[in-house]
Amino acid sequence: MTDRARSSDATSIGGHGLLDRVGIPLAIAGAALAYLLPLRAYGITVSDDGWYLEPVLRMREGAVLYRDVWTFYAPLPYHLFEALFAATGPSILAARTLFACAIAATAALTYRLARRGAPPSIAWLPGAVFALVPGPWPKAFLGLCTAAFFVALARALEKPLARRFAVLGLVAGLTLATRQDLGVAQLGILLVAAPLPALFPRGFDRSAPRSRLYDAFALVAAGLAAWALVLAPFVAYYASQGALDDLVQAVFVTAATQPGAFPPAVPILLGFDAGEGFGVALMMVLPPILYACFAIAVAARVRRDGVGTRSVLEGALLAYAVVTLAQAYYPVLLVRLLQSAVPFYVLTTWAIAAQWARVSPSLRIATSTAASVAAATWVGFVLFGLRAVHPSDLYTGSARMLHYDAPLRVLGDELQVGWGQAEEARLVAGYYATHTKPGEPTLVVPTHPLYWAIVDRPNPTRYLADHAHGHFVMTAAQKQEEAERLRASGARIALAEQAWYAATEPADPLRTLLQEEFRPVRSYVSMVILERDDSADGRTLGAILRRTFLGRPTRADLDALRARVARAPEEPLPWKLLGALASSAGATDEALAAYRRAAALDPSDASALERAAALAIDADRRTEAAADLARARRIRESPTLRRLEERITE
Repeated sequence: MTDRARSSDATSIGGHGLLDRVGIPLAIAGAALAYLLPLRAYGITVSDDGWYLEPVLRMREGAVLYRDVWTFYAPLPYHLFEALFAATGPSILAARTLFACAIAATAALTYRLARRGAPPSIAWLPGAVFALVPGPWPKAFLGLCTAAFFVALARALEKPLARRFAVLGLVAGLTLATRQDLGVAQLGILLVAAPLPALFPRGFDRSAPRSRLYDAFALVAAGLAAWALVLAPFVAYYASQGALDDLVQAVFVTAATQPGAFPPAVPILLGFDAGEGFGVALMMVLPPILYACFAIAVAARVRRDGVGTRSVLEGALLAYAVVTLAQAYYPVLLVRLLQSAVPFYVLTTWAIAAQWARVSPSLRIATSTAASVAAATWVGFVLFGLRAVHPSDLYTGSARMLHYDAPLRVLGDELQVGWGQAEEARLVAGYYATHTKPGEPTLVVPTHPLYWAIVDRPNPTRYLADHAHGHFVMTAAQKQEEAERLRASGARIALAEQAWYAATEPADPLRTLLQEEFRPVRSYVSMVILERDDSADGRTLGAILRRTFLGRPTRADLDALRARVARAPEEPLPWKLLGALASSAGATDEALAAYRRAAALDPSDASALERAAALAIDADRRTEAAADLARARRIRESPTLRRLEERITE
């Protein structure tokens, strides 16, 4: 039997009528939307949500990407959100509606792709699993680009016409403008796949060509022409804005260093090293094992039947799947894989379908049922079985976020987030509201671009965000330029992640500027607020804060803080630090007094009172602890308060 006949045989199970082609995909998309839309208000990621929101807000004010706002992501999503916000106004919920539609479309297209090698009874599973656990909202377009490309590739291989390869080139161009690494992979697949129907006509639905080389060229040319047509408007626009060189540098040069920001995926997979535990690590070796088996099966098919529709489609999916394994670099391995999971789910389904076709009709229902149970187990494990791993908001877009109940308002949208995140945002926004003027510029570093929207203050630099442990979005030289821009802007206030502010490596010009010319004025949860002050006192206080955060304070630091609060008794942060260092030194009375003084000077922050209460409980001074907790409760409730109350009554 030829490869073409085998492909036809495998995909004809259940027929391809209107219900199969339209009805079932629409039902899958509708069910996905019904599941996803109610989840839009749950969970937020100050990095990833800020990555698209802050640039688009600046674009609406006239900024040009890559020239005025540095990012290494491709431009199409930003322009989509700019158009969306022109109709809806800036809104995270509106953006997530678009994400939900992208995920629903991915689920429907994945069914159409899975039907190339599986019956309807299991072909719905890949799209359903993808919709139920899609990974972070901002990654929604990755799956859509993948599913759309492989559906277009399947159609082009099944009937190799120039117009179908033109559609394939169009999709590859849109992907390149959306996510450049996937776009490059798709372009490579296009260039390899397009000549094959002409060069190996017996394996495809194609009559003998007039000229194999001519037809091969025609199919390649059709794909490349459509690909170039999609990219032309972007080239023209950014060239007209004087930003084309910046775009190329950011998207195709700087972004190429991204893999160096993280450990390679293969050693992590083979080392069973997953932050979510051994169970997840064990599950994460399933994709490489499956891909190795599929590679053997594809090679056997080519040897038996020659190059044909099915073998090329499987080979392309396999190559793409191996490339996307690079997504497994993060400890939250399972969720990171889900960002580009379409190849894995489809290949798994085809592997099951191969066995389905071999068993008797009486066993096919059992096979389909077992596959459904396995998929449900996978989904349940992600949603309910994995322990929380920081940052847990990488699970946004799934029902796992429904336990969040702390409100956070961003751009008029009320979102439900974790308590600590809501508390941090409340305190930071409150400080900006009372200590800065509307329109006063501020810097946010390194990975929290959503805070520009939370505090509603403009960014005076081109800097958007970077990984805390390296120069991957901007080089050190580019950051030096932005440090000079910040210095010249006259901005008084900056917001920094404490772990980054306390770090020493790698050298970062922005961190150096903040350490030398700003002093810390507030420390809230994971963030520190800095105010311009290049005095020796300011640098000393910053150094003490950094050593305290790293757990390396000295006796001299304690003496310096005592002298500091004597000279400037109205600053709450030195009192808070004094409480921490005095407590470590065993000076309980001094620590309690310092914490309570810090709380009096910063009445919006209850954390000093919570620390005082915990210290009083340890000293068996429960009456004082109860009084501290009562004062803290007048500021806000918290899980820490409830735990401390339980300790008092023990």
